Amino acid sequence: MYYDIIIVGGGASGLCTAIHAKTENNSILILDHNNIPGKKILSTGNGRCNLTNVNASVDLFGSNPEGLVPYMTSGDPLFYHEVIKQFDCHDTVNFFAENGLFCIDKNGYVYPRSEQASTVLEILRSRCEDLGIEIRTGHDVKTITKKKDALFVVDSMFECTNLVIATGGLAGANTGNDGSGYKMAQSFGHELVEPIPALCGIRCRDDFFKYLKGTRTDGKLAFKADNRDINVHGNIQFTDYGISGIPTFQISSIIGYMLSIGEQPVISIDFLPDIALVDLVKLLQNNYRLNHSDLKEIKPDERMLIGLLNKNVAMVILRQYAHVKDNSSVESMCVAIARLIKVFQVHPYELMAFENAQTTAGGIYTGDVNSRTMESMKIKGLFFTGEVLDVNGICGGYNLQWAFSTAAICGRALKARQALRL
Repeated sequence: MYYDIIIVGGGASGLCTAIHAKTENNSILILDHNNIPGKKILSTGNGRCNLTNVNASVDLFGSNPEGLVPYMTSGDPLFYHEVIKQFDCHDTVNFFAENGLFCIDKNGYVYPRSEQASTVLEILRSRCEDLGIEIRTGHDVKTITKKKDALFVVDSMFECTNLVIATGGLAGANTGNDGSGYKMAQSFGHELVEPIPALCGIRCRDDFFKYLKGTRTDGKLAFKADNRDINVHGNIQFTDYGISGIPTFQISSIIGYMLSIGEQPVISIDFLPDIALVDLVKLLQNNYRLNHSDLKEIKPDERMLIGLLNKNVAMVILRQYAHVKDNSSVESMCVAIARLIKVFQVHPYELMAFENAQTTAGGIYTGDVNSRTMESMKIKGLFFTGEVLDVNGICGGYNLQWAFSTAAICGRALKARQALRL
């Protein structure tokens, strides 16, 4: 059976590519191995679907509320710059409004007004149905070949002139991501940048996490990468294996790549980023003197920390102080404890597995993809969209924006090609 366009993968980028590409005269088939298309959409934004971010425009690569810039990473920054320039957050909001879904802005995070991810999926599926786009679920693509007459053959069942790989990466196996798109791309000669988990927790080798398990506290994560200082603020979550929470997710792919090349990064946690070290020392001295009438015996306890830190964190700080014990004076003790609070070090050794990650870093090498069309520079008629490419964003709607941007560019290119054939 022949189709003008076959899209492998019915996630956010696959569905949107089809909508942008559809004309009255072309035929489009979406093949998805899940029982329902767009399954991953349902889990985004904790079920509310954080569609995009008001900072996701090319003019704001150096500014985002999470404190980490740029908000996308790739082996080729020029590629994602060019993509976002063509279709940014404002275009995404307009696209959904044109298709009957209206958005709200919550401190830069853009959600559907219903605040239900199911609404987004329903809008996209309904639009595909209205346009006559065929969707086949439960179809696991096994083989793709290309005939001499330029037709792609999918599983010896379907033929098409244009093929879009929109299969996603390896993150979230429960949503159907299995990395199959990588193998498809490699079969056509495309290179792969090593995929690693992204937006996930980080395992650390320190032995104090058993005391911190289940603790949440605001703070700042800091480390060095490629001779630059990286600092991320937010609510840090502690687990029995290490650190989690949004600030951890933001830096996970950077830490992952450092570990993959043999580096041993050290992450410093500042539990009180709004208080300077010198001021913290004074606070600790004051707290100690309030609770200890005899200043000759220097022995810190949780009373000097209880008004400043989470109780579990305070206890671990005191445990760590026991290793660097400096009781020569109240001031020296307070300086040592203040430094632990401001520069508390943890030692990563690996990321959580793909099934625990929200997205994938790495993927198809973008140097062989045309940023103005999403078409392969190696194989005419072969296109890529979304997470399958070597671009990943931080938390906050940036990864869905990437899916929508690449889908729009690809869909428009396919529509223009269809017009030339008529």
